Amino acid sequence: MTANREAPRRTASLVLKSPLATHSRGARGGRVAVLAGTAAHGIRAEMGARAITLQDFADYLLTTNNRAGRPYEEATVHNYVYAGKALDQWMTAKGIVGDFTACDTAMLNLFLREYFTGHGQGGTHSQQRNMRHLFSYLKREFDHPHPYTDRLHQYQEPKGRRPATLSGDFVKDLLEVTGGGRARTFTDARDHAIIRVLTEGVRRGEVLGMAMSALPEDLIRNLSARVVPLKGARAAGRGG
Repeated sequence: MTANREAPRRTASLVLKSPLATHSRGARGGRVAVLAGTAAHGIRAEMGARAITLQDFADYLLTTNNRAGRPYEEATVHNYVYAGKALDQWMTAKGIVGDFTACDTAMLNLFLREYFTGHGQGGTHSQQRNMRHLFSYLKREFDHPHPYTDRLHQYQEPKGRRPATLSGDFVKDLLEVTGGGRARTFTDARDHAIIRVLTEGVRRGEVLGMAMSALPEDLIRNLSARVVPLKGARAAGRGG
């Protein structure tokens, strides 16, 4: 007789980048507070439950891929964890003890309203969007009910606001000072190529992560390359 075993919590779509990608998890149905009680020793044993959860959340992001099947950018991991830290600081100021499983929809509505007072519509929209990933992690790994329900008040992205970008004339000057496509030194050719790529909507982290293998093999013969921002070009083409 073969016993039926439950499938692992990590889904097939979340591909590990390294076989060393392991971090503390509770059993199915367990509470995040268990993490604090089972910390082996050292600094983790001195951390609070929410701090341990954020540490494990960051480790989780660094050992999984995004929906596009690529590793999360360092800046993205920072933003997602920072959103959790903002919530943690608010809970501490309010005297709320325990882990993030204490957060339900009503509590998040209160937090976001107070966050809105200090950060405005745009800042609260970003906080709400980034914080979702923390609770998706808690739902996936610990079966914590997801507080992002229909009762959660939405803070939409401000309409009509263009992202801060460099002026067209300034970009043209940068391209010209780096050789204007006629560079005679490696440094100018490199800087000119970086600026040209950035103007296509590619993020800084994506440029830093580029390797020779990302370029077409016939680049020398065919001096053109198609650039596709991995983030879906959410803000590309909207600047001015």
